[in-house]
Amino acid sequence: IGVVTQELADQGDQVLDLNELRITKSENERKKLFFELCDGYVALPGGVGTLEEFFEIWNMAKLNEHEKPLALLNINGYFDSFIAFIENSISQGFTNQQDWDYVISSSDHKYILDQIDKY
Repeated sequence: IGVVTQELADQGDQVLDLNELRITKSENERKKLFFELCDGYVALPGGVGTLEEFFEIWNMAKLNEHEKPLALLNINGYFDSFIAFIENSISQGFTNQQDWDYVISSSDHKYILDQIDKY
């Protein structure tokens, strides 16, 4: 199931190989709907929107607002510097190791799916 805003749908920025496409009026409505529909989250390489959504879902888990798995699919080392940033944040005392341990991270999509199934 794909969930995009009307603006993105109008631009043609959508995946065509879907069983279902849902179109929302706003980004907030889109995020609320995909949160309701999903069983877990996998962040793929992307830009600021991807990172914003990753941090929002991660923070919601930290605040006990959900118990859904969260993963980074680290294709071609895309998230290596991001992971180093988080590890530095842990070493500086700004991020809790236990919170980071919640996140599944791998370059192997089969491993990520296996970990989500075990979650």
